[in-house]
Amino acid sequence: MISIVTPTYNRKNMLKDVIDSIRMQTYTDFEILIIDDCSTDGTDKFITDYVDDKRIKYFRNQKNMGPGYNRNFGFKQAQGDYVIFMDDDDYYLESDFFLKAVNIFESNKEKNLAFVSANAYVDHIKTGKRVCANIGHIGYIDGIKFLLNLKIKYNKPQSTFTTIFNRKILLKADLLTMKMVNDYAIYLRALLFGNAYIMQDRIGVYRVHNQNISSHIERDFLLQNLEERTWVKKRLKEKAENRHVRKWWKRQMLMLLKYYLLGTNPKFEDSFYIAKWMIKSSGFAPDLFLIVLIFLMIYKPFGALKKLKNIFKKER
Repeated sequence: MISIVTPTYNRKNMLKDVIDSIRMQTYTDFEILIIDDCSTDGTDKFITDYVDDKRIKYFRNQKNMGPGYNRNFGFKQAQGDYVIFMDDDDYYLESDFFLKAVNIFESNKEKNLAFVSANAYVDHIKTGKRVCANIGHIGYIDGIKFLLNLKIKYNKPQSTFTTIFNRKILLKADLLTMKMVNDYAIYLRALLFGNAYIMQDRIGVYRVHNQNISSHIERDFLLQNLEERTWVKKRLKEKAENRHVRKWWKRQMLMLLKYYLLGTNPKFEDSFYIAKWMIKSSGFAPDLFLIVLIFLMIYKPFGALKKLKNIFKKER
């Protein structure tokens, strides 16, 4: 059986596309675990339209808990041998996706597959454009090789709705204790303990609602990402050569720093705190001059220098 874990919040119209695209699958041995994060748009009433389908199980939080908590909660309820983490705004086009993926698992039992994944389309709602997302590989691939080259040689699968995970592997990867249960972290952990198979098919649509990248990311959110990478690094040392781990770690730190500073609109003090964490706590010291340059690219030169000077004074 496949368990589909779907957190939702105030998206009942899109949630309908999710449920209907799952119900059209030719492989029918599944359960849909919908975790309603205290929606106020009538999601609880909408879900009664599916009351006759016993495969749909509905849970409602008494307060908003966030997607990480909801994915973890849903995973704890899952009864299937396989698990999909599906957001409430994506949907499938390919009706045979479940069937094909389960057949791949069954015919490759000796290969310790952590997941079977596929390609997808990306719809940009504002522009109306649809683009093709490609992982960059087809067929079987060693998990550690994939992990070390993720976002370098190979692209991350589009979200997690395109991927069916082996539940036993996720349990081995200690998913139940994860704080940062986002798609990238799930992939990293899964690849530590198993291998992957990539289907050529484009099986569904990932919807992009907002192309404005100025939103603020909380410092604690990024720190959880950093701590999650640290967890992976410790275990990766047991499975790969040190030179490969060091190279991977440096890329991870710079990638997160670049995303945080250039892809969002963080508070200056938070940005400096994150950079300091990387230097003091991560075991990797990025070039401080590079960090200062990034600050100067974002903030007005004299204002940035003044803020840096004031922060250094406070820490003395």
